[in-house]
Amino acid sequence: MIEPVEQDELQNAELHEGAPSDAPEPKGQRKSAIIAVVVLVIVVVLALVAYGALRSSQPAASSESASQYIVSGESSNASADDVDAQRVLALEIVTFDGQDTTLGQVADGKPIVVNMWATWCPYCVAEMQDYQALYDKYGDDVRFVMLNACDSSREVSLAREYIAENGFTFPVYYDADHQVMYEFGVRAYPTTIILSDTGRVLMNRPGQITYDSMDATLASLTGH
Repeated sequence: MIEPVEQDELQNAELHEGAPSDAPEPKGQRKSAIIAVVVLVIVVVLALVAYGALRSSQPAASSESASQYIVSGESSNASADDVDAQRVLALEIVTFDGQDTTLGQVADGKPIVVNMWATWCPYCVAEMQDYQALYDKYGDDVRFVMLNACDSSREVSLAREYIAENGFTFPVYYDADHQVMYEFGVRAYPTTIILSDTGRVLMNRPGQITYDSMDATLASLTGH
């Protein structure tokens, strides 16, 4: 006689039949997974080694070297050097009292330090005392051209007021037609440009100066 099967037992049997098997994965699948992991590890290690080699091949920049202003007496395009120098010396600027002049007339055979500045520029204002000290020290051997951006009529009057209020004695000029700005591609204030006595560009550097670095630069330029 066959015993009747309870409904719960039938349901349990069906559940067990549909349940996933606990049998281990085939050896081929496990082997493939292990190989994939090993390959991934090798790729990561090779990438790290290559990155380390690249980093070691590049010279490390120091804060000291980054703060120096290098003056190069060599030109990468000597054939165009004289033409460029003549064009630079012919750039027109305006004196503090409103007279037209050129960089060449101001230079009068001496090196020139051109500082592009504006009263609305906090970094420009912050370096003015250093430029006054540099002018006091090198003013007999180097021509200083503190060239105001002259980007508005109000800036012209503000520059006059600022110079007078602070008692600065270095020469102030205006880049009225923006010839200097365009010639040197000035896109940030302040920017410092150093020219040789013949008008060759020795330095064109945006950003605030430090007294020590500019002092060393001008000392090497003038032989002090």
